[in-house]
Amino acid sequence: MTAAKGRSLLDWDTALTGRLAVCSSPDSKYGSLRPVMRCLEYSCHGIAWLVCAGVAVFAAHQIELHEKLLNLISALFVDIVFVGLCKALVRRKRPFQNNNDMMTISVDKYSFPSGHASRAVMVACFILAQFSLGFTFQILIIVWSVCICLSRILLGRHHVIDVIFGIILGFVEYQLVVSFLWLPRDLCEGLIRPIQEELHL
Repeated sequence: MTAAKGRSLLDWDTALTGRLAVCSSPDSKYGSLRPVMRCLEYSCHGIAWLVCAGVAVFAAHQIELHEKLLNLISALFVDIVFVGLCKALVRRKRPFQNNNDMMTISVDKYSFPSGHASRAVMVACFILAQFSLGFTFQILIIVWSVCICLSRILLGRHHVIDVIFGIILGFVEYQLVVSFLWLPRDLCEGLIRPIQEELHL
């Protein structure tokens, strides 16, 4: 891709993002939906998922759950590393429509790729594949993941291309964890049981 074509693509991306960021501020066209978008944002925050998964690991007493939850935590860390590296290398600024009211640290202030999109897709793939859920819950997980990705654009947090790449990255991360980085059951049990016994859980 030539520099001119690359610039043209970025200009198109910026213009499209500007038209779609209809919840970027309370005064935006659909600013009244901003609280809903913010709730979606918090529901996919990396720290929240790590804390909840960590608590669930020690609360669970089934070996199978230990294996799945520890690997979910591992996948969350993989996502943090991949997204952090991409943001540190690309250093794309967030859309100018973005209202700077996010909980961000260091490289997370950059836009490419969308960490929420990658995390939502990776978590959705993981839960749908690894946990036995009823049809209703499967649909809810899919809808939640799609809404997270859309909300990043509607809030003006990310450009369209940031979100598209985040979605692709989420799929890749899940496949990477399942195919090459999966922690075996014996290892997971050996890590969790001694701590549970020490804490009398």
